[in-house]
Amino acid sequence: MAASKEPEVHAIAEAHRAAQARLGIAGSYLSIAEWGSVNTLNASASGASWIVRALRMIFAIRKKSTRLAVAYIRLTRALETGYTLGYPEFSDDPDKMTMGVLREQFRDLLLEIADIDTTASDTTDVDERWFESELRRAEEDSEPRQDRIHFPDTAIDEQIQDWLDVAGADDDAAIAIEDFDWGQDMTPEEVNKAFEDILNQDVVKAHEDKVKKLKRADTTPADAMDAIEKANDATASNGGGFVDQFGINAGREVIDHVFRGDRRVAAYARMCRPGACAFCTMMASRGFVYRSKHSAGVDGINSYHKNCHCYAILRYVDKPELPAQNAYWKAAYKREVTDKGYVNQASTSNSAGKNNALNAWRRWLNRQRKAELQRAKLTE
Repeated sequence: MAASKEPEVHAIAEAHRAAQARLGIAGSYLSIAEWGSVNTLNASASGASWIVRALRMIFAIRKKSTRLAVAYIRLTRALETGYTLGYPEFSDDPDKMTMGVLREQFRDLLLEIADIDTTASDTTDVDERWFESELRRAEEDSEPRQDRIHFPDTAIDEQIQDWLDVAGADDDAAIAIEDFDWGQDMTPEEVNKAFEDILNQDVVKAHEDKVKKLKRADTTPADAMDAIEKANDATASNGGGFVDQFGINAGREVIDHVFRGDRRVAAYARMCRPGACAFCTMMASRGFVYRSKHSAGVDGINSYHKNCHCYAILRYVDKPELPAQNAYWKAAYKREVTDKGYVNQASTSNSAGKNNALNAWRRWLNRQRKAELQRAKLTE
């Protein structure tokens, strides 16, 4: 791949990650808003409606997440190989496929997600349209959620512009299309089967159990109600985390499917925001996982927790250049963990070794962030 294409590939990956994150947070935001309709003292009696709506949110988010991941893959593949994959929903005309068309498809999805809380998109899908309208409605009365999620903070305009600033001028370049089996999206029935019991047990019933314990606690009625309200806020955030995770996991599943099934894929790495947790930054520090060495889950690089907004970088060239943030973490991990003997990151098969490495990494990361905060205060 020509070196001049590297900045665009990195910018595309970051715009994709940021857009998926915004999409997931939109689901969390709306889910928290919907939890406000649940009776905090009797969640089981009113939680069923929240579950039904949360499942529909997940289904709608998965559709958008899937389309975004597909557009990201098709564009990146074309940039790095001159070939793209056929669109899963219809047959592209090979005589009309160009870099400009692929960029336009990706850009349009980014803009759709950038405006998701203010403007109805062109989608004809009823679930996506419902999700968008419900999010706009929730934004009209956002005060109850300001302490947990300020949705405008998830804006992706900067990432979109960063990509457009380095996008190539080869929009007229013809791109060949190769067939690919993208697999099937989850149906509403499959979404319900996969996630309904989790939402019921880990959110609704778990909250009800907390409330029962707090009612029995030896405290004043006022203190008990204060504790119950705090538990209610925590449950709302917990439920939102599930909607976020289960929704944007669809895009992750697409990328993993392509990684395994596309013969041209060379490697992938974990991309995350600068303020990500110790586990995620440790995964990002491992750099690129190459297809010839990959085994599902063995390195943890495709493991994601609730409220995680990491995404894989899919690459089609050998020995690709790591994004600057990943390269920084990779060098730091070697210096602060591997070279100090906590564990060799190439042989982390035992849990004790993994914990030693993660704890050492967490201590270093905390020191760095404290120092960054101190420097920020000094410059104010």
